[in-house]
Amino acid sequence: MITPLRDRDALDTAGLERLIEHIIAGGVQGLFILGTSGEGPGLSYRLRRELIQSVCRQMRGRVPVLVGITDTSFTEAIGMAKCAADAGAQAVVTADHVDAETGLPKVELRRMLDDGLTELARGEGIEMDDAAWDRLRSELRARRPSR
Repeated sequence: MITPLRDRDALDTAGLERLIEHIIAGGVQGLFILGTSGEGPGLSYRLRRELIQSVCRQMRGRVPVLVGITDTSFTEAIGMAKCAADAGAQAVVTADHVDAETGLPKVELRRMLDDGLTELARGEGIEMDDAAWDRLRSELRARRPSR
């Protein structure tokens, strides 16, 4: 979904509300905000948080909200994931090209992301035993394209 802006760093809240209702009326099964093909990576972190919170508040669980957290900073990506979780988003999405800052191979970054999300979930009180986390990690690994 595009992000309606009033100017470079100001969300058009009324426009956002109308856009969401228009999209929902069209019968979508979910909303994907802050993707890598649009303006998402170019928005300030403050504006991204405002957008995440506004969309999740308006959706109130009507359809799933997926939030793009792709960033060149691993720390900022995890911060956006926490913001999305706190706001009530159902999923976060990241792209492979996040290694510009660290220079680490993408496989290593994925391991760090897996570990970071595990730590985040446990810190937020999400109850999953080690076997459940192992199954989740195995599923994520199975979906990774081979190098």
